Amino acid sequence: MLADSAGATLIPRVVIVGGAGIGKTRLATCLSCLLDLPLIEEGVREWLRDRGERSPLHISRLGQIALQHHVLRTKTVRERAMRKMGFVSDRSVVDAFSLLALRIGRAGFDALPSFTLEHAWDHATRVPSIVVLPPAPSNLDDDPARPSTFLMRRHEHMCIEHLAVATGRPILRLTEGPTAEWLDMIYVALRNSQTSITAPLPLGEAINLTISLAKQPV
Repeated sequence: MLADSAGATLIPRVVIVGGAGIGKTRLATCLSCLLDLPLIEEGVREWLRDRGERSPLHISRLGQIALQHHVLRTKTVRERAMRKMGFVSDRSVVDAFSLLALRIGRAGFDALPSFTLEHAWDHATRVPSIVVLPPAPSNLDDDPARPSTFLMRRHEHMCIEHLAVATGRPILRLTEGPTAEWLDMIYVALRNSQTSITAPLPLGEAINLTISLAKQPV
């Protein structure tokens, strides 16, 4: 178990966020093993598989809303339930907020119950101790669950990163893929996670931020 500089015990709650194809799942899996913490899985591919879909890019508008609502709800419930034991989460409600804006627009938010958004955003600004942001990818692959172009991935990553900053939580940005030093960096960030942070944006402003970012050209 980690301790801060004063010797107080810290409960690691690490959320891995960012665009598609940057290694979030790999990083989250390794980190959960090395820190001996439960892993909260992404959930997107499982949702698609259960419905016989291959890619979130080719489902209907209502399907897009249902998918991101599923991520918002399940991430909030699971991370809250495990907050006392610590966890590592592959993606988060921040990703779902951003993807709603990118792929559905304002209609995606308007279609969700207000209490769902309020609970999810409140959770995003309170529960995780740190948000780890790897860089946007330089390589492409043929995974149908990911955006098809490099520019689309960069745009997705930009929106998620800006919204992560808006949560007001401590952030560690990884500037390259996993190296021998990345675990030490995360340990240091966790130890310093009790330092003062900027107040998070209110829910309404956070939604407006995601919409404005989504409208920027790729």
